[in-house]
Amino acid sequence: MTDRACCAAGLHPTVGINHHNRYDPFCLADDLMEPFRYVVDKTARSLNPDNAAVPELSGELRRKILSGLLEKLPTSRGMWTLTDLLRLSAEQTARSFQRGEMCLVY
Repeated sequence: MTDRACCAAGLHPTVGINHHNRYDPFCLADDLMEPFRYVVDKTARSLNPDNAAVPELSGELRRKILSGLLEKLPTSRGMWTLTDLLRLSAEQTARSFQRGEMCLVY
């Protein structure tokens, strides 16, 4: 999802800002995703509050994970999906590089 947002904004997802790893093909995507990691953590914790081992990622569990990631998040500009926020972050990052000034607002 984040790598697609990078490409759509004209960025190359492998060229990271803070993440640097020659074995990771999505360093910039990792950088842009980092502020939203809590959404994934919150979803995972709600699905497995006891942190029990999950032997198989069932179709039902996958649906629950995706539904958690698709819920709208409150921002100062209204409710946005995680996908929309990642796209906006990628666009603002591209704009920051073009202008040479920080245009990224969370």
